[in-house]
Formats: sequence, C-alpha cells, structure tokens
Amino acid sequence: MKRFLNFVAELFFPPACICCRTLLDWPVEREDHKVFCDTCLKKWENERLDTCGICGKRVTACACLTDVMEEARCVSYRKLVYYRHGKVDAVQNRLIFHLKHTCVAQVPRFLATQMLPALRELLMESGAEESQACITYVPRSRCARRENGADQAELLAKALSEASQIEVCRFISRNRGQNKPQKSLSPTARVQNAKQSFAIANDVSREGKTVFLVDDIVTTGASMAACARLLRRSGAKAVYCLSVASDDANQSRA
Repeated sequence: MKRFLNFVAELFFPPACICCRTLLDWPVEREDHKVFCDTCLKKWENERLDTCGICGKRVTACACLTDVMEEARCVSYRKLVYYRHGKVDAVQNRLIFHLKHTCVAQVPRFLATQMLPALRELLMESGAEESQACITYVPRSRCARRENGADQAELLAKALSEASQIEVCRFISRNRGQNKPQKSLSPTARVQNAKQSFAIANDVSREGKTVFLVDDIVTTGASMAACARLLRRSGAKAVYCLSVASDDANQSRA
C-alpha cells in the first residue's frame, strides 16, 4: 500500500533535483536519484573526495575532532562533506538547506544510506554489541521546530536507525528559553550558549551504552560537545559523533 501511495504521489508531483530543480527520470528507482539529477550527483560525489588538511585523509575517512569536541572527550567524529561558506549553489549547502526547511523523507533517507558505512565502522571500532549501542541526536530549539515543522537531526537519526537497525533514543532535550541561534554567536559565546541549552531528556538508561550522536552540520562543535558531556555524565560508555557536514573552517588548524 505504501509503495502504491508513493507511486501516486510521484505521478502527480514529479520529483525534481533538490539543487537545480531539474525533473528527475520517472519512476525513480535508486535512492540517490530521488534527491539529485546525474549532474548534481557527480558534484556531490566529488565533494566527498575532498581531503582534510589536518590528517590528509578523505573527508569521509577523517576522524578529526574540533577542539571543544576533543575537550568533551568525544571518541571520534565522522562526516560526509565540508560545508562551503558563501557558496549558496554548492550542492552540499543546498542539501542541508533542504533538510532543515522541508519534511521530505527522501533527503534524510538518502543521507542515512551515505552515513551508514561510517556508522558501521565506528560500531566495529567501539567493540560494542548492537544491543549496547544507540543513536541519539542534537535537538533543535522549539522555535525552529515550529518555524520549519521538523527537527532535521531527529529525522536524520531515525532514518539512520532504520537503515542500521540500531535503536534511536531521545536522550537530549532543549531547555526552555534557550533559543539563541548558534550561527549568530561568536565561537566563545557558542560554547556558553550550548552548555545552557541542553539537558538530559528522559529516564531511559544510558549506563554502559555506546552512543552515536547525530547532527546535520558541525561548525565549532559546541552543541555536539555539550550533548556529549551530558551523555557521559549520565552513564554513557563512549560518545561517537556523526554529521552530514563539517564547516570548511575545520578543514585546517588555521
């Protein structure tokens, strides 16, 4: 029934590339072709070949942490691409914008398939059993959820959970009144704002768990670090971080 409804939806609302808005071939079979046209898909794949200026590895293999994430004792950090400041037409920038501002299921599903190999590598590296691992996310503010109708990190975490069969848990919540957008703050202010913004969400046990913390984009890593500290203090054995993109300022120490 679900496949039939998707078929009907695509029949009346033909899918288009989220970057250039070119109509996609129909019916769409491959998951990546539900997001990009062939031209934009090649651009995306080229961005994934970029290298880290710190460790020299491809961005998809780089495990470098930002300073604040390292201080918070995050074990490792994996990402798919670098976010390009000032380049509105960059394929990854448009993808993240689409993820933040729409509720279209194809985008988090596509990104989950792209992030899945890194998640499996981190799970193997941790030595944890799947039963002792869980996925959680950096929650969006209530104001942002109301404006956009969704929490992109939550959608991403749920799609990754579905792809990996690892349980997703809402471990972190936002404190009321803490709705300052991180992008408007200085690096120092980001750290302080992040510390005040998050709290442990529920009574689900985190004792001894290996936690995979997911977000859409990491700029300074202040939000990831604040959430990682809370998770460790509440009993998590280790915290591994994953995101779609890392700010291109993190591509080098400079």
